[in-house]
Amino acid sequence: MLGKLLKYDIKATGRILLPLFAALLGAALLMGFTFRGAMPSTSFSFYMMGGFDMARTITTILYTVLIVAVVILTFVMIIYRGFYQSLFGNEGYLRLSLPVSTGQTLMSKVLNAAIWLILAAFVSFLSFFLVVMPAVGLSEWARGFGELMNEVSMTSTSTGLAFKVMLFLFVAGLRFILKVFASISLGSAWTAHPGVGALLAFIGISIVESIPSHFLSADLSNFGVMSAASAAEFGRWLVVGSLVSAAVAAIFYAITWYMIDRRVSLQ
Repeated sequence: MLGKLLKYDIKATGRILLPLFAALLGAALLMGFTFRGAMPSTSFSFYMMGGFDMARTITTILYTVLIVAVVILTFVMIIYRGFYQSLFGNEGYLRLSLPVSTGQTLMSKVLNAAIWLILAAFVSFLSFFLVVMPAVGLSEWARGFGELMNEVSMTSTSTGLAFKVMLFLFVAGLRFILKVFASISLGSAWTAHPGVGALLAFIGISIVESIPSHFLSADLSNFGVMSAASAAEFGRWLVVGSLVSAAVAAIFYAITWYMIDRRVSLQ
């Protein structure tokens, strides 16, 4: 049953996000072609000072607007369409009356959020390559990308650090989403003004959450220039940060589960 719930949530969220992702990739490719010839070999100053014309300006604005829209709408669709509307909106009665456990229902929302966060990150990085590749040419792009991969693969520290950064950002994104889930669930207890209740719950959770976060981030100023030693320390900080975020996300999950399972009324 979890698979069916997840399939439905993915399809409902994808109706908006998939066309938006396609538009972003199309705008990125178009932008790359408009800049083709404006970035000869090493003349970056030419690109900055004389490379813009009307087409390049329009495609740059379009790409910027779309990539901001991808970031914002991914979170909005996951939170509003994927969670609030299907559990506390018009679809709430139908979803909560299905013969499935609260854990399956909530896990479907969490997995849906994780999938779309990963897809949004992948599409954003892919769009960057689609901008660069037509602008500099396929052979030049392949050569530069190969050199970058060689430099990264030469040291396990660089590869491991990149993975830890991506893991930290992913867990932090899930933590924020579950934080909003918990706030909405707590706010639903105030039946007269659930929106106000959710806002107050979010503010209260943020205040409590900021206390351990302050101590966790206090050591960041000590890294200075990223030497091998400081990179290793930063890597350990990312691991600790990811574990703390995962633990806090689990608490938000438990709060959300309790509010949906024990406090939400189908009347």
